[in-house]
Amino acid sequence: MGVYYSHCLIPKQNTIRPAPEQLVALIAAWVDKGFIVGPEGISARDRTGSNQSMADTGACFRTDPALLGSQIKQEPPQLEPPKSFLSRLFGSPKPTRQPVDTRTPFSIPPVGLSLKALSQPDALIQWAPNPNAAYPMDTVADPPAQPHTISIELADNFLNPYTDPYGIGQDTKQLDGICPCGHGLEYEAAISWLETRRIRRICPACGQSFRPQDHFAEIVDDATGAKIPFPGGHCRRFAISIYFGKDHPTYRRNASGELIDAKPKASDIFLKACETALGFELIGLDDFS
Repeated sequence: MGVYYSHCLIPKQNTIRPAPEQLVALIAAWVDKGFIVGPEGISARDRTGSNQSMADTGACFRTDPALLGSQIKQEPPQLEPPKSFLSRLFGSPKPTRQPVDTRTPFSIPPVGLSLKALSQPDALIQWAPNPNAAYPMDTVADPPAQPHTISIELADNFLNPYTDPYGIGQDTKQLDGICPCGHGLEYEAAISWLETRRIRRICPACGQSFRPQDHFAEIVDDATGAKIPFPGGHCRRFAISIYFGKDHPTYRRNASGELIDAKPKASDIFLKACETALGFELIGLDDFS
């Protein structure tokens, strides 16, 4: 148990979802700057079992398999090995099954199914933790963190995560998904690998587009507990998520090289590479779960 931390970059204009060609440019920029690298830094153990889909490039994706048809490979049925003489006498030991990786390998650069996934209503592209990848933050964890993971989240309607440090809402004001015509736009999506709290992008009653930045939520400063009014909250259709597990990168070095307490922040190099490739401005948010 514990609190898990991610630093998210989302569009300043929450309504933006980048086109596939912008995402291809983003991934190319990450490769060029070393923020994503091949799987050579990933241990053999971490490239098997539940991470088998990351074995070739260090990346995988999820989307609705029905939308990509039968092109996504299904796991073949596992045949039982023949029983030994002793197992016939005393019974076989309980088999231990490795978890099946239900994700799909993601090619770099994206082609074929990987490219098609970038245009699907919901998609999640994930890169495995890799100690050889360039560090994307301007802050560090003390003691040094384990290798971070990085992911791209895509949704047609708005993802609407809770904005408080523990992800449970409580009395923190959350974004109201209500159209100006009064129609409620909030719903729960039926997937488990991406945020399920959603807000419809288009009102089914009047046809107006929902703009998160026209509505206020509160974000909570994890250091002080202060509630800060914030237009749009964490609502978005696109996010770059840098996941640190239970580490929280809250230190940076001053001019003397000493670690000082600081708010987590993406490095200027990483932020500029992302914004240049995408062609729009990003803001950084703390995300706890």
